[in-house]
Amino acid sequence: MLCLPQSAKKKLQIALHESKRVLIHGEAIAKFLITLIPHLEGVAQPLREDFFEELVLQAKNYGGACRIEFERRKGEFPILQRALEAAESYFTALGSIQESPISQMEMPGLHSAFRLYRRRFSNEISNGAKEASVFATLFKNVQLLYGKRWRIYQGNKLGEPSDLKNFTAGAEIPRLEQIDPEGMALRVFRLLAALMQLGRNCQVKHE
Repeated sequence: MLCLPQSAKKKLQIALHESKRVLIHGEAIAKFLITLIPHLEGVAQPLREDFFEELVLQAKNYGGACRIEFERRKGEFPILQRALEAAESYFTALGSIQESPISQMEMPGLHSAFRLYRRRFSNEISNGAKEASVFATLFKNVQLLYGKRWRIYQGNKLGEPSDLKNFTAGAEIPRLEQIDPEGMALRVFRLLAALMQLGRNCQVKHE
């Protein structure tokens, strides 16, 4: 078995912990984790187990892009196949929960709360996009109250009508950040503690 130097093991552990602290889109985090797989040979069992748990978590967190990348590379690395199977059992259990009779129960005001939340979330995204966009500061923004066409009055003349155009963009949102924000925040807190401990260990050895 290949045995990595202690310094290399520490760097691998730090790289894994640092990747857990930041939000990266699904395909990127999947590719990053896959690049670490060849370096797991010769590391301690707890670190290998920690790495496997991270694979499963990200396969659940980014059920689209991350799982697609794992599927594409699972022939090269059996650990990806095991991670996908573990994630699939999680999604299967969720399906069973959704089919449960208790899921058919409704709370008074729940749908209204969801509707208001989606409206507020949409407004926050829209306002954030305006603040970050250079074009939003160059052009005047007018809210249409009704209709699907608009005209511009310029130079004492009303312009020709123009139809509204649809522009869409999509991005996968990490689902666990939405489902369990407190748990994910505690996860980052534990990672910071682990990184601080690694830093102290390195300082002691250098001294």
